[in-house]
Amino acid sequence: MNTDTRAAHVKALSALAVAKYRRLALAVNVILTALALLLTSALAALT
Repeated sequence: MNTDTRAAHVKALSALAVAKYRRLALAVNVILTALALLLTSALAALT
């Protein structure tokens, strides 16, 4: 009656980890893009 559900738990936690990693990667890309735009505008303001 006690079935082993570890595989299902690992699968669910793995899916959560992948989703969080993708959101983190997107956030890093957005921050780097914002920094590049800020640098571009700062250089344009200096010239």
